[in-house]
Amino acid sequence: MCYLLYSVTALVIIIFLFDRTLLKIPYSYLWLGILIWLVPIVLFLSRYRSFFAGFLKVDLFFFYLYLVYELVGLKLGLYTFPGTHYIGWISILGFSFPIEEFVFVMCLGGFAACMYYEFFTNKNLKPSNLTNTV
Repeated sequence: MCYLLYSVTALVIIIFLFDRTLLKIPYSYLWLGILIWLVPIVLFLSRYRSFFAGFLKVDLFFFYLYLVYELVGLKLGLYTFPGTHYIGWISILGFSFPIEEFVFVMCLGGFAACMYYEFFTNKNLKPSNLTNTV
């Protein structure tokens, strides 16, 4: 994973130094969320179905923490979302944030963290029986 992350970081720095306009990607939050969160989670859980229940428990716990963190951060003005390339907005208690933030960070954040942890640290992963259903 380190080689991949270092390579991507070096590529972004090189692009930044030579042609910054290539880094202006409309709806980048959506595309990166699909590429980095959604697709790997679906692929991992389709192959290792036994992890779903455990990941769900972790995700439900972190959903609450992420939501509270988001609302407190918006209330204190720690960050804003001034861009225009979001697919939509969610309003909770008078605070608005992008749907992508809700879906990828709050709903799938725990799943992604657990999935990447298991994938890169568990040397004994065995595919679950494909006839079992979740």
